[in-house]
Amino acid sequence: MSPPTEEPQPLRPDIAVAATAAAHRYGTPCYLTDLRELDRCAREVRSAFPEPWLVHYSLKANPLPAVVARLAGAGLGANVVSRGEWDAAARAGLPNSEVTLEGIGKRDADLEAAVAAARAGLPLRWLTLESQEEARVLLGLAVERGLAPGRSLDLLLRLNPGVDPDTHAGLRVGTSDSKFGMAEPQLRHLAEEIGQAGTGVRLRGVHVHVGSQLRGAAAWAVAAERACRLVAELAGRDPEMDTVDLGGGFPAASQAGPAPRRFREELEAALDSRGTPLPARVSVEPGRYLVATSGWLVARVLHVRTRPDGAQVVIDASFAELVRPALYGARHPVIAVTAPARSASTSLPTRVEGSLCESTDSFGVHRLPPMRRGDLVVLQETGAYASSMFSSYNGRVQPPEVLLHPDGEVELAREGRPFVP
Repeated sequence: MSPPTEEPQPLRPDIAVAATAAAHRYGTPCYLTDLRELDRCAREVRSAFPEPWLVHYSLKANPLPAVVARLAGAGLGANVVSRGEWDAAARAGLPNSEVTLEGIGKRDADLEAAVAAARAGLPLRWLTLESQEEARVLLGLAVERGLAPGRSLDLLLRLNPGVDPDTHAGLRVGTSDSKFGMAEPQLRHLAEEIGQAGTGVRLRGVHVHVGSQLRGAAAWAVAAERACRLVAELAGRDPEMDTVDLGGGFPAASQAGPAPRRFREELEAALDSRGTPLPARVSVEPGRYLVATSGWLVARVLHVRTRPDGAQVVIDASFAELVRPALYGARHPVIAVTAPARSASTSLPTRVEGSLCESTDSFGVHRLPPMRRGDLVVLQETGAYASSMFSSYNGRVQPPEVLLHPDGEVELAREGRPFVP
C-alpha cells in the first residue's frame, strides 16, 4: 500500500454539516455543490477577463441547470457540445443569443437544429465547425431549409494550432495529430468556400482550444496569438471576421498552475511581441476552474479491513460517480466526516476503494481515522467531470444532486435517477 502524499485535511464545519444533512435526507452517494465557492470562482474569472471579453461556461464540466443558472446570474453565457447540453442551458434560462455550440460529435440533426433556430429568428451566438465535411452539411441544410441572409447563423472555424501543452496526455487536444479542428491551410480554404456559398450563414472568426487542466499558460498563449493573427488576416478580405474564441483549460482553483489572470497576461505579451491585434469580439470558455472546487461527493463506508500497513475501506461511491481517478489517475482527497469525533488524534494510511466489481475502482491511499461501517466521508473537488461523466455500469442509480446555499441551507437540485435497463 503506497503511503498517502498529504496529511489529513480538516473539513470545513459547514461542509461537514451539509454533507451529513444531505446524506440523511437524500441518501448516499450524493453530489453536493457549495454555491459560495461557485460564486467566488465566477468572480475570479470575471476579474481576469472583464468586459468586453465574453465568458461562456463550458457545460461539459457540469451541466446541472441549477449550476448553469447560478453562473448565468454572474453574467456568464453557456458553451455546449450537444443538444442535451443546449437543452440544459435553456432550462437554466439562457437564451440562444448567449449560447455557443461546438464539439466534434455534431450529427446532421444537431446542425439542423442550429439552422432551425436561426430560421425562427432565435440564432445561437455562434456555431463552431470542425471540418470541411461538417461545413458542407451545414451549408446544404441552410439552402434546403431556406435560411435567408437576413436570418444569419454566425460561424467560427476550429483551428488546430499544433501545440503541445503541459498537461496529462489524455487532456491534450491542440497537438498536430489531434482529432480536433483544422490546420491553417485547411481553415483558410474553408473560409473562402463559405464566403462564396451565398447562404444565410456568416463566418465570423476562429475557435481554438489546446487542452484541459493546463499546468502552464505558454502553449495556450501561442495558440491564442495564432488564432488572433489568423482572424486579422481573414478580416482583410471579409470585415465581418471579428471574433476569436480561445477555449478554456484553466486548472482547478486549488491546483498548482497559473490562475486565469495569468493566461490573459501571457496572451497580451504574445500579442505585443508579434504586433497582433485582439479582435473586437473575444471569448473564453472555462469549465473546470468554475466548478471543480465547489463540488463534494458524499459517500458512506460499507466495509472495513485491517491490513499490515494500514487499513482498507470500501465506500458506496465508485468510478461510476467519479471516473477521473480510474481514467486519468487523478487524486481527490478523501476526508472523514463522522469518524473524527470518535478518534480525532489517530489516523491510518487507508486505501479507499469504490463499490464496483472492478479492481481499478479505487480512490487511492489517504490518511483517515479508524473507520466503521456507516461512517461518512467526502471526496473533495468533484464539481467538474464527476456527475457529467456518470456511468450506469453495474446498474448504478445516478445520485441526487444537492446545493449548499451561502446561508447553510441544503436544497435538492435534482433527484437520483433510477437505472432503467
